[in-house]
Amino acid sequence: MVGKEKVVENTVVRLSAADMKLFQDLIRDHSGIHLDEIKCNSLIPVISRYLLKKNFNSFGKYYRFLQQDRHYEVEVRDLILYV
Repeated sequence: MVGKEKVVENTVVRLSAADMKLFQDLIRDHSGIHLDEIKCNSLIPVISRYLLKKNFNSFGKYYRFLQQDRHYEVEVRDLILYV
């Protein structure tokens, strides 16, 4: 294992409709990009891999982390670049 990454192959983080709404709002608020439901659904595997790479097992936990993180802007930019 390299660094802190613990990505388990074939593991998927499930995202609820509420999670997807938070994700859409986050991306829109920080980039001006509006992601419709179809685009968001197509990004679920990518978002899931990103969350696992960051050692989060839910989007809700990641979102709460963002709200407390003093490096919020950098982290959100990294997420946007990843997706």
